[in-house]
Amino acid sequence: MKLPRLAIQNAPFAGIVLVLLALLGLVSVLTMPRSEDPQFDTSTVRVIAVYPGASPQDVEQLVVDPLEERINEVEDIDRIESTIQDGVAVIAVDFLASVDPDDAKEDVDQAVGGVRETLPEGVRTVDVNLFTTTSVTVYQVALVAEEAPYKQMQDAAERLEQAVERVDGVKTADTWAYPEQEVRVGLDLEQLRQTGITLDQVMGAVQAEAQDLPGGDVDVGPRRFNIQTTGDYASIGDIEETIVGRSANGLVRLGDVATVALQPGDETHRARFNGQRAVFVTVTQREGENIFDVLDGVKAALDTFRAEALPTGIAMHEVFDQAESVDQRVNGFFANLLQGILLVGGVILLALGVRASVIVMCALPLSILMAIWGLDLTGYGLQQISIVGLVIALGLLVDDAIVITENVARYRRKGLGAIDAVLKGTSEVGWAVISTSVTSILAFLPIVLVQSGSGDFIRSLPVTVILALVASLLVSLTLTPLLASRWLGGRRGNEGVGEREDGRSGERGRENDEPLATRDSLLIRSVSGPLMRWLQRQVDGPYRRSLTWALAHPVGVLGIALVAFAGSVSLFPLVGVSFFPEAGKPQFLVNVTLPEGHRLDATDRAVWRVERLLQGRDDVRRYAANVGRDNPIVYYNVVPRREKSTVGQVYVEAHDASDVPQIVEDLQADLT
Repeated sequence: MKLPRLAIQNAPFAGIVLVLLALLGLVSVLTMPRSEDPQFDTSTVRVIAVYPGASPQDVEQLVVDPLEERINEVEDIDRIESTIQDGVAVIAVDFLASVDPDDAKEDVDQAVGGVRETLPEGVRTVDVNLFTTTSVTVYQVALVAEEAPYKQMQDAAERLEQAVERVDGVKTADTWAYPEQEVRVGLDLEQLRQTGITLDQVMGAVQAEAQDLPGGDVDVGPRRFNIQTTGDYASIGDIEETIVGRSANGLVRLGDVATVALQPGDETHRARFNGQRAVFVTVTQREGENIFDVLDGVKAALDTFRAEALPTGIAMHEVFDQAESVDQRVNGFFANLLQGILLVGGVILLALGVRASVIVMCALPLSILMAIWGLDLTGYGLQQISIVGLVIALGLLVDDAIVITENVARYRRKGLGAIDAVLKGTSEVGWAVISTSVTSILAFLPIVLVQSGSGDFIRSLPVTVILALVASLLVSLTLTPLLASRWLGGRRGNEGVGEREDGRSGERGRENDEPLATRDSLLIRSVSGPLMRWLQRQVDGPYRRSLTWALAHPVGVLGIALVAFAGSVSLFPLVGVSFFPEAGKPQFLVNVTLPEGHRLDATDRAVWRVERLLQGRDDVRRYAANVGRDNPIVYYNVVPRREKSTVGQVYVEAHDASDVPQIVEDLQADLT
């Protein structure tokens, strides 16, 4: 095998290359994108149709059926699923994983556009939305005030939204939970009667003035321009100046017969933070950004806004910070990595001795850094799935180095010189090590090739493991032999590798042909630890006797194996099945749903009952209540329900994940 020989012959160059790879990995650790979940565009398009006042049967027959029929003509659709309630329908269109998300949305847009004109006049909106994992909120802040009017809170939230959107890495910022301001015209019926103008005349005049109408075109030189007249009002004064008719005294303006004022519209979404009235501002980040850099900029903008632009009487509080979860996972990985290195190092020290264990342990961090660099190159950042891949790979990375180091040590114990032992020991097991690594890589490769939303989500895990295995193989065939030729050699055994006169590889210098046992008895002990010597005694004693018995009783051994296998299979139903284990986050959602027909106030009372149970609990860090809709999306796989007077939700965050089961149990007991 030539690679170990090249590494030993060109030790300075090999060392520089490996150090460079380690530095590249270190730079990637410091700069690569970080997020909680893998960021990818799913080929899932949702069509939301709102038909106020219609029953589910009417929505299905008049809206859903025509839409589904036209959408079904689009190619590469995997599944269409519709959810129908009073006055609303949600059609989820899942495309094959190979379809570009933007192309999928465009195709559905065209299909919906082709049938939109045939829908009943009462259909208010038909929206087409593409769902992406980057739509998940990474930061949520509450502006809290009990006395300030909603208009003041809305203005503050919108200014904050504009400030946050200017931060590098922010995709969007949105405001929530305040009634939209609307212009209300209060007619003086007595004054209207005196002028002789009818209500229809007033409504017609206002509507006509507010319309955008085509104004024809005008020729300017060789070019023609279209003219669009706009009737949009710029102020309340413009509305009051609208001419609604003529009386005996002349022209009558709207302000003469009505009062015009800007007032809050009907409430459809109320929010509270820790029991106090609030509006929310949420932030999403761009794909490929480092969440820590993004939220550092966001928090700096919030601090500036709090100091310079936050109105008196309005307080600002943090509701949700995804960076906390990411920080725990990233720091947890590096803590697990350090623990793994220490544990593996301790076992190897007991098994192989001091020098051999140092050689093996050098391979572990270098392989990890090289894998992280490759992960950065492939576009996958550090997130919970790739971190799981690194943890899985942690136990595989030292295997190759252990096998090669132990085989080299075996030849050293037999008396071979350092270089001969390295070349012979590595060549003897090199192809076996390669075969083992390739087999492991092939085991993970099918997961990389899965074409589905689940495959896109989990793909960074097998990619990470494969990169780590490749890095481990490269290190074991270069760095490990190089270090073994130095650290497992005597004072005179490190003079380089050359060619003997008979063409076989060997060490330069006659002195290296001396038996190792006559020169480095201390070294022999250093490549065989106490654990290895104990295991050797067990192999020579109890294990040899057990193996002899097993070979003499093959039927009995097979019977025991079959019984153990059957017992394991019988326990499988007790284990349960899930795509992923519980996240272990100190957060959960409480959904509130009232029967159809209830008003927003009734839902508010039900949500407030949940809030009262959370107040004053030492294990609850904070909570945010939403009435009329769900909390802005903070989990990629929990899609908020549509805005509706009968739904509500409370987002709860505990101090520690271990507190969540008890809080949930108490809530269930008190609410049932």
